[in-house]
Amino acid sequence: MEREGNFLYEFERFRLDPDERVLVEGDSPVPLAPKVLEILLTLVERAGHVVSKEELMESVWADAFVEEANLTQSIFVLRKALGESKNGSRFIETVPRRGYRFVCPAKRIRLNEIGVEDSLSNDTTPWPIRSGDFNRAARPEPQTFSQKWKSFFAPIGLFAVALIVVGLATNNFYRGEGEASSTPASAAQLSGIEIRRLTSDSRAFSPAISPDGRLLAYKHIEEDMETVRLKDLVTGSDIQIRPPSAEGYSGLLFSPDARELYYRIDKKLPDGSKRGIVVSSPISGGVERKVAEQPWTLFALSHDGKQLAFVRSLAKPDADRVIMIVDTVTGTERELAKSEPGRFIFRLWGTTPSWSPDDKRVVVCGRTGGADDHGALFEVSLEDGAVTELAAPRWHEAFQTIWLADGTGLLVIARESPSSPFQIWRLSYPSGEAVRVTNDLQSYGSIAFAANSNMLIAQQEIWNSHIWVGPETDTASSRQLTSGTNVIDGASGLAWMPDGRIIFSSNRAGEFELWTVKTDGSELQQLTANSGANKFPRVSGDGRYVVFVSNRDGGKWNLWRMNIDGSQVVQLTRGNGETLPSISPDSQSVFYTNGAVVPSRIERVSIDGGETYSVPNESYGASGPAISPDGKLLAYYFFSESTGWRTGILPVAGGETIKSFELQGSRGFEEWTPDSRALIYIKPGFLLSNMWRESLDGRQIEQVTHFKDSYIHYFAYSPDHKQLALARGDSYSDIVLIENFK
Repeated sequence: MEREGNFLYEFERFRLDPDERVLVEGDSPVPLAPKVLEILLTLVERAGHVVSKEELMESVWADAFVEEANLTQSIFVLRKALGESKNGSRFIETVPRRGYRFVCPAKRIRLNEIGVEDSLSNDTTPWPIRSGDFNRAARPEPQTFSQKWKSFFAPIGLFAVALIVVGLATNNFYRGEGEASSTPASAAQLSGIEIRRLTSDSRAFSPAISPDGRLLAYKHIEEDMETVRLKDLVTGSDIQIRPPSAEGYSGLLFSPDARELYYRIDKKLPDGSKRGIVVSSPISGGVERKVAEQPWTLFALSHDGKQLAFVRSLAKPDADRVIMIVDTVTGTERELAKSEPGRFIFRLWGTTPSWSPDDKRVVVCGRTGGADDHGALFEVSLEDGAVTELAAPRWHEAFQTIWLADGTGLLVIARESPSSPFQIWRLSYPSGEAVRVTNDLQSYGSIAFAANSNMLIAQQEIWNSHIWVGPETDTASSRQLTSGTNVIDGASGLAWMPDGRIIFSSNRAGEFELWTVKTDGSELQQLTANSGANKFPRVSGDGRYVVFVSNRDGGKWNLWRMNIDGSQVVQLTRGNGETLPSISPDSQSVFYTNGAVVPSRIERVSIDGGETYSVPNESYGASGPAISPDGKLLAYYFFSESTGWRTGILPVAGGETIKSFELQGSRGFEEWTPDSRALIYIKPGFLLSNMWRESLDGRQIEQVTHFKDSYIHYFAYSPDHKQLALARGDSYSDIVLIENFK
């Protein structure tokens, strides 16, 4: 007599038992973490149909607060277990911006009591399974192995069971896809706060909240455009209030009466350069009004709505970074305070100043510079521009602050080390006592505070980067070598070793260390350990050395050299801020950026260390050197107030710039073609990037890679230029409400 519901799913060489949660390939069980197997079962049940990411996450992680990255990582593990690459799609197809679809023909077969299979279909051809074919709610809980599997497992015995357990443990340790890793301890568990998600598609950034705490504005990324959306936190309505734009929207802020929204756009000028502009527009729609120009940071609006504060670089040695105060009605500007290297340096990238509740002071993030360099907060008087360092922990980096309404303290986004995620802190004023508001594996990229309602809104984000390798002529067939959630592989540098392995910087051990992996994904090995943060590895052309950046000497960033096997580590520079090395083709010299001086400059040092030399040029803030294969030219980037960021070409010994053209790619990550006639760079987008090749004469510009998803963070060509190693990954960001944080 046939038992009701006693059946298997069969596709190609695999069989999936929904009752016992077992996947078998041929005669061998496939070890999968429970959540990964649950995803497979969900997809197979709806074979031929798209299952949205939201449906999968709700079905598999209904009882946990997890990010989309958990799903992405689980899909990667599942594809690998089934023996396909991400781009192969023999079993699982990615449907961009929608979800996943199981595309392999599958059939459902029933078993009678003695284990003989009975097909549920008169047609022996495999048929797609529809969502209504199986009621998952009625699915029994997994129990002990049933009679139908006893005959299979009996010959294998305890040895096979042990192998499965070891396999699962190894998977969870190296890839982080087990149940424990998919539900990390949240800040609410650690400090009593409560976190509630306000958006759910992982494409929400730059939150702003109205003073009464009712309205949430945020920018939303849709393919290669950005929009602004407005959500009513009382009614739940969520509407678009600004049209899709390639110029982007950032730094959203409400006016004090919540009738206007301020934000920054990057306007492209007729000469091709871009210029940041602060504008405002009614939240009900209407024409934008220009408020200020050339903010290098995001901006802060005074509580009375009459003034803006931001930091600007004037590209002048005596006034490199200046706090600007702008009248929001007339546009009148005044310089409040200038950086004084060696005492205080205002941060430029990603930061937001903060006005005190009485609008008499501004707090700005930065660094102290000099021998005792560390991340710091600086309070600046609006009356006389006097700058005072606030009492605060010696964070590695702080980049946003918001004053509490009563003036007793500030909320600060900061991190303690180069590898740790950015967390939210509450800093008492003026004592400097700091308490962590959040303590989790996610980073927080922006915060907004509703003073009238004590509501804290945050941009909670996670981004991954993994190593990929493929032929230069067919990057679509690139294969993924590394995996993991909250893992950043190669984004801070990767290079090819003489034996064909890839060396890269990764935070998978907690701190950024150097790792190696073979091009088939095997033998993932850690090369440095317990030695600070280590980034931007470069391999000498003669194959003898690896030059890299490390802060192992008391937290100072210097260039170091080691043998190709990791032995005999030698310090090459002894300043504080050397980075982005490039080795000359003869393997005798290392060119690099000295970021400790203002403005930054290009220097060189012998591969054996010793005296350092400046590479003379007339450009302001020269950085990111790349030496041509023939050893004659040096490509770099610099800033011009009239034309913005530019790529320059110098003789390798320095001198006048031979030519310059608009910087198209990410700053500091260019590579030459083997003939020294063109540059290859990453052209960034909002969520997607690809590589392009541009000849020095500007006559030929062509796309090198044609990826449809993910972001390229770093790349390196093999010595023969036939293989391309990439650091690729996705970023996810949602807006959350943090309650009970005081």
